[in-house]
Amino acid sequence: MLPVYLAMFALFGLVHNEAHQKMETLAQSRSNAWQRSNGGCEGEDESCPSCMAVEGSDDGTVYGDIDGAINGVGEIPIVGSILEGMLDGLFGSQTTVRASATIERPRLLGGGSRTATSSYTVLCNPVRTSVWEMLRNAFCGFVPFLC
Repeated sequence: MLPVYLAMFALFGLVHNEAHQKMETLAQSRSNAWQRSNGGCEGEDESCPSCMAVEGSDDGTVYGDIDGAINGVGEIPIVGSILEGMLDGLFGSQTTVRASATIERPRLLGGGSRTATSSYTVLCNPVRTSVWEMLRNAFCGFVPFLC
């Protein structure tokens, strides 16, 4: 009976280690995504070396599909850039941060390693602009060849 208890105890330790690493990657991706969001989704955060930010239509979310469709509107001649600017202002932007960690498995269970990955998606805060910058951006959206 003792060997069964020892085996169960070892497996509980393995499951605990994998769950702990998964929760660590979730916390890292969440923290990094919120830091990027607060900065208007600009720049990179060096505090999480295993984190990777994915922008726009490559993030695999429904919002990414909407962003891809909005970018497709920009290819319409003459009115495309105006519509794209209006739709982009309406829907905003988002960032998805993916974090990963490698989990080493014990040799008794075959060894090797597993990768725990997690992702977190959050909308970006708008970058602060002055009234003059907003007016200039609106003007340049309608008449881009003058800017």
